[in-house]
Parts: sequence; structure tokens; C-alpha cells
Amino acid sequence: MLGQNSTILCIDEDLGSLVDLKTCLEFGGRKVLITTSPRRGLELLASQQVDGVILDYCMPLIHAPWTGDHAAWPSWAELLPPTAAGMA
Repeated sequence: MLGQNSTILCIDEDLGSLVDLKTCLEFGGRKVLITTSPRRGLELLASQQVDGVILDYCMPLIHAPWTGDHAAWPSWAELLPPTAAGMA
């Protein structure tokens, strides 16, 4: 579990959801980077110290071949199966 002072990158095409998530995570003492672009997310991973990633796996462009290239993700990245949370 990521504790206080950890940095979390959140990627989602819905800016409103990102802002809400950022507010909640920051309340818990975490630094939060947000972007609506998967490509920008990869750039942030390359340029920032990131401890965890929250990714909207069902967003547009996320299934693109370059996203599935695990070589672009840091060695610690573990892809979890998508869930149906919030998809009512």
C-alpha cells in the first residue's frame, strides 16, 4: 500500500473524475500527477519519480499497441485486470 508522501500518477480522459480522485488522494497526504493523455502519462513516468499509477484501462487510446508495450512502463509496473467499478 502506498503511504503518505508517495507520488501517484492518475490517467483518465474524464477531467472531472481526475480532479475528484486527486483531491481524495492529496487529502491522504499523497502527491498526485494527473493527465487525460496516455502518451503524456508515459512521459510523466519517464520524467518524474512515480510510486504508483491509477489508470482508466477502458479509456480511448489505452488499447493502442504502444500502450501495451510493457517495455515503455517502469520495471515495477504490474498490470492488474480491469474491474467494473463505477461502470453501472
